[in-house]
Amino acid sequence: MSKSEPIHVLCMEDDSGLARLIQKKLERAGYSADLARDGEEGLAMYAAGSYSVVVADHVMPIYDGLEVIRTLASRGPLPPTIMITGSGDEQIAVEAMKLGARDYIVKDTEGRFLELLPAVIERVLQQRRLAEEKQRAEEERERLLVAEREQRLLAETLREVTLALTSQTSHAVVLDEILRQVQRLVPYGAANIALLEGDTLHVARWQGYSAFGSQELIASLAQPLTDFPLDEEVVRSQSPLVVPDTQQEPRWVTLDGTAWIRSCLAVPICLRDRVLGLLRLDSNVPGEFSAEDVKRLQPLANAAAIAIENSRLVEDLEKEVVARMVDVVAEQEKSATILRSVGDAICMSDLEMRIQYVNAAFTTLTGYPTEEVIGWDIGFLFGEAMTDQERQSIQSVLAEDGVWQGETTGRRKDGRTYDAALTIAPMRDAQSQLVGYVSSHHDISHRKGLNRARNRFITNISHQLRTPVTTIKLNAYLLRKGDLPNKADYYLQIVDDETARLIHLIQDILEIATLDSGQAVTGWESLSLRDVIQNAVTYYQGQAEAAGLTLVAMSLPPDLPVVKGDQARLAQALRELVENALTFTPAGGQVTAEVGTVENEGRLWVTITVRDTGPGISAEEQERIFDRFYRGSLAESGHIPGTGLGLSIVQEIMHAHGGRATVESKVGEGSIFKLWLLSDEPGT
Repeated sequence: MSKSEPIHVLCMEDDSGLARLIQKKLERAGYSADLARDGEEGLAMYAAGSYSVVVADHVMPIYDGLEVIRTLASRGPLPPTIMITGSGDEQIAVEAMKLGARDYIVKDTEGRFLELLPAVIERVLQQRRLAEEKQRAEEERERLLVAEREQRLLAETLREVTLALTSQTSHAVVLDEILRQVQRLVPYGAANIALLEGDTLHVARWQGYSAFGSQELIASLAQPLTDFPLDEEVVRSQSPLVVPDTQQEPRWVTLDGTAWIRSCLAVPICLRDRVLGLLRLDSNVPGEFSAEDVKRLQPLANAAAIAIENSRLVEDLEKEVVARMVDVVAEQEKSATILRSVGDAICMSDLEMRIQYVNAAFTTLTGYPTEEVIGWDIGFLFGEAMTDQERQSIQSVLAEDGVWQGETTGRRKDGRTYDAALTIAPMRDAQSQLVGYVSSHHDISHRKGLNRARNRFITNISHQLRTPVTTIKLNAYLLRKGDLPNKADYYLQIVDDETARLIHLIQDILEIATLDSGQAVTGWESLSLRDVIQNAVTYYQGQAEAAGLTLVAMSLPPDLPVVKGDQARLAQALRELVENALTFTPAGGQVTAEVGTVENEGRLWVTITVRDTGPGISAEEQERIFDRFYRGSLAESGHIPGTGLGLSIVQEIMHAHGGRATVESKVGEGSIFKLWLLSDEPGT
């Protein structure tokens, strides 16, 4: 909910006069307000309309305010709800808060509560906006982390692939290496490289066809492009093609011995604007290849083109080394420049900074094809984002025959911008004469995104610290003011509670920092799981009885394997789980701690399980339950205190022991948290 959206309030009040006063007060405050005479009418209006806030009186005909809240909560997510109670009836308000109400106002005979109502509504809406912003921030952080991990893994693989290809000079070895490296990126059953000679594709290397009885055919295959429309399309468009099902593709040509091919992926091997050949993967399974496979193979195809061209060049140079020495040196210098930066977007320009060449990575990153940008000034890509000082710096460095490096902003053809790391260097010919400049750049937006995610993380911590400090300051002010001396103990209790909350938060943050440092587990000895379980149950037995809960520890199984670790840290992790279970289990429920063994992936694990009969956790929340500062919807809506770090600390402690913490839960059926410790004994 954004601050600019109109706020529509549903007010349920059986006193018609008071209801009109509330409506006028809200409208003067800038809200729109509808009135319901009782709970039954209010529920019907809410179901038929769209309301930002619900204000419900406690005492109403048919359904009272508490019944209204219960009914709304049973129908779906409870909207921001404010309870109005009679004077001195704060226990009703507390019950409403437990059911999910966001705030309450106590009626007074002078009508002062009417003055407070707009401010309370704004506070409730602000709480909801903050919760929504926090959820968006957490979702964005998770998305960035996943994208960063995937991109880092792919980038590392592509760097290794490029190095492997560009380190070879033999034409035959290069072709074999291409097929070997393709297998790393996109596992295949059969694949071949067909090189283009005129208008004919000749298969130069292949793998995997012997398993399908097609090796002799593939080895001798020389196909005119006009006989194979799909291959002709790939060569003409210089774009990859995926055929999900050859039997559903009318342009597919089946040769004797190739009927087994059910799906195919073809990627053009292009150098600049010239097609050297095709890389093709075949499968006997329909739908084997995807657009994601194309994305993985495209950079490899670009590197393969350079490696093939370089290997051809080397072989030609060996035959004509004397007659073409000058051309060889010039070509090698250009090839070396391309090879050093093959993973980046490369642009070669003349002395006037007019573009003479761009590689495929440039087109992929910027969206500009080669034929469109030839002759353009390179400034079109970065000029708008550069300051006069940056331009002067580039000119000064290049004038002194230096290499300029820095960060700037690039603009794609579709208008989208990206953060770029840019390098510009002089380019010389065989006689060391300056002939132009070569620039290389790559997208660093993901790195910038991670920095932004880190800043949001810091902001989250700041918010967690600010809330208790603000509450302490407010209640200290009320104590000094002394207008309500009978409330002094109440204010002091709030100060004590918020101070404890602040100390708890600081302790949790320090715990996280200690665990991140790798120094959390200092002792490593055989663990007494009996003591760990019994101490935790004894520690929380009083709290359980006060809450009307049963807390029990099951007997340890006989012949329990030996596990080692830090007993104090393991006890800390278990206490966190027990406390968490007691907090979320309603009165009359039970929390059970037990020890067992599990064989998993050929290894024997000892598990400590904490079961509860609480409300359970949704599948969506289970995926994030161990994230730092994440607090589930039940904790947020029920105003249950906490920092959102407890379960993160549990997970870090288990990781330090070489184990893990897991959760299994169904909504309405309770939750099962497990601590996994690796046994010294092997599994079966």
